[in-house]
Amino acid sequence: MSAGGHTRVLQVFLFASPLYLFSGCQDPVPTPALVDLVNPLIGTDSEYAFPHGNTYPAVALPFGMTSWTPQTGKRFSSWIYQHDVNSIVGFRATHQASVWRGDYGQFSLMPLTGDLVLDVEDRRTTFSRENEVAAPHVYRTHLDKYGIDVEMSPTLRCAIFRMTPAQPGSLWVVFDTDGGGDFFINSEQQRATGVSERHSGGVGDHFGCHFVVDFRTPMGSVGAWNERGVPDSLAVRGGFARFFASPDKPLVIAIGTSFIDADQAAVNLEREIGTRTFDEIEALAAATWEKVLQRIRITGATAQQQTTFYTALYRSLLFPRIWHEEDADGTIRHYSPYDGEIHEGVLFADQGLWDTFRTVYPLWTLIWPERVAQIIRGWTNAYREGGWFPNWSSPGYRQGMAGTHMEAVVADAYLKGVTDFDTAVVFEGLLRNGNIPGTERVGRLGLEAYLELGYVPSDEVKGATSRTLEFAYGDFCIATMARALGRDQEAVDFFRRAANWRNVFDTERNYVRGRRADGEWEETDLFTWGGPFIEGTAWQHTYAVLHDLPALVQLLGGPQRFGIVLDRFFDAPPTFYPGDYEWVRHEMVEMTAANMGQYAHNNQTSHHIPYLYNYSDRPWKTQRRVRRVLDELYGAGPKGLLGDEDTGSLSSWYIFSTFGFYPICPGKPEYTLGGPLFESVTIELPQGRQLKIIGQNNGDDRPYVQAVSFNGRRLSRPFLAHADLAQGGELRFVMGEQPKKDLYDTGPLDH
Repeated sequence: MSAGGHTRVLQVFLFASPLYLFSGCQDPVPTPALVDLVNPLIGTDSEYAFPHGNTYPAVALPFGMTSWTPQTGKRFSSWIYQHDVNSIVGFRATHQASVWRGDYGQFSLMPLTGDLVLDVEDRRTTFSRENEVAAPHVYRTHLDKYGIDVEMSPTLRCAIFRMTPAQPGSLWVVFDTDGGGDFFINSEQQRATGVSERHSGGVGDHFGCHFVVDFRTPMGSVGAWNERGVPDSLAVRGGFARFFASPDKPLVIAIGTSFIDADQAAVNLEREIGTRTFDEIEALAAATWEKVLQRIRITGATAQQQTTFYTALYRSLLFPRIWHEEDADGTIRHYSPYDGEIHEGVLFADQGLWDTFRTVYPLWTLIWPERVAQIIRGWTNAYREGGWFPNWSSPGYRQGMAGTHMEAVVADAYLKGVTDFDTAVVFEGLLRNGNIPGTERVGRLGLEAYLELGYVPSDEVKGATSRTLEFAYGDFCIATMARALGRDQEAVDFFRRAANWRNVFDTERNYVRGRRADGEWEETDLFTWGGPFIEGTAWQHTYAVLHDLPALVQLLGGPQRFGIVLDRFFDAPPTFYPGDYEWVRHEMVEMTAANMGQYAHNNQTSHHIPYLYNYSDRPWKTQRRVRRVLDELYGAGPKGLLGDEDTGSLSSWYIFSTFGFYPICPGKPEYTLGGPLFESVTIELPQGRQLKIIGQNNGDDRPYVQAVSFNGRRLSRPFLAHADLAQGGELRFVMGEQPKKDLYDTGPLDH
């Protein structure tokens, strides 16, 4: 079997909903090419102690409301699919954005032949990797125990399955609401309806993922089963139906989902699938992905690099998932996990902003700014309905990392020209983040003390120094937004607060530390995790001053001394002490495995640090360090990532770094330069503009930039404005084997 390989032309159908296709696709297109390069199995060989991505092979459209995946993991495990497990228990509708957040609204189905088997583990069957095809638009495998080929393909909110037995005969399909919900089959209508009420938190009243199932083969016997696997109509947790199928007449099942109700699920199913065949839906899904992937074309990449790149692009476009639906009258509505009510308008879910503000949103803002505007409108509705912007949405408010980062998302977008949202309401919400004390789930925990002392005291709030640094950066983003809106006094106030990071910087030891309410420093060392820091130590968090890097450089002794400090960071032993974590967390082990000193690429707080050499007297080391990360920490197999993918953040870092530039401080409309990975990259920008990146004389042994120009103009400093790049043109790097130490003028510290 193969995900591509067709020679015919695929007819592309437009669904009634304009939200189905990412950016329109009206003409027939040839067999997709780039979509066949994507490998959704990258990152799936993960476990609790050592993630290699913590991903699953999501069969979904860009930002699709429901994803679909084979389930090899045990029931209720967040590790839905583990590549080292060669057996399957079902095919799952999933909304999981992170293993650490868990799934919600999930349900599964499993075909089998022979006797009816209801117990999850008893249903398990082996499959062969040779018969497995995993692609964004389709998944195929063969169930050894039952002799059935299973295929599934997605739309935004629905999926279609084709189940082909090796021999003619009876075929059972068992539905499982994963221990929480209801299910009913109407054999006369050839339809089943159900609801999964499973969740891991972050939902309102009346929550459920409703689903409607259409069977295109007449049913035989049907029934329901309860939690214990015993048929019992009084405690329904799933159902089953029997069909006759053969190699010539496979069983085809179409499923629609909705978070509003079963009627809306039926509307979604009719609009997005209707009477279309499996092959038609697969072609539509492939064409949709191809249209998106074609926005960025690379040349001069190895086969592995092509797979890594386009898989990264696929991963960067899965979250946040669309949570709004179009009713029968064409009105856009959504169920709100924030207040449990139905509202008009768009909504999105499933994303941690601490993870994604650094790379994911800046990537979209450059290439798909219209999507960023729509997502911000969705977050605005979340604020209206819940009273706060989410920090981690899954699907509603969940505990997040330190700080609030909607400020960075909004300010970065607005300053780059994305303004199609209600700025008055959005700024009101940002001010709430900045002025009203929050909790672990919303707002800023420790804000009251921060406003009084200028820092979060380490003897009162866990992770206090990390919170101080994130609050100061958030204050900077509020200030830049205020200035852009003409709110001058608020801009002054928040710019002043943005300097609060200095209050936790110990000028005697030259790194950030925990500071108690009485002003005294905590006794911590550079290698101890936890305490005043969240997921890291003073090594990494000292550089978490994205908005005020020139001031940090001066505190550390100026550009020349700063280069030495960075060398010590990357050359230090990857030593760690668990501290008050009391056990060895996977982030610590991952940092050691990377063997890049105290640089922890597996965690977002480190992502910008290789680019900081641009603020020193040795910018060529940015080029070398970034190239090493690209070469060593990203692969094309199941162990291809180091750490959590975190809804596209690792992948978006990879994409930017292969371009040769990076958004070091979202909220400032500029990029800092590295060096490109490929011979050329062509990016299709809005309004027909095009950005071409040339890596002249590029190669594995030539990571150093000898000269760089934009539209023929030599760049004398390693920074480039977003407004320039967004207009399109040619960014040309001339690459070489040796560092070019006089490439840039000295003193780039006004950036």
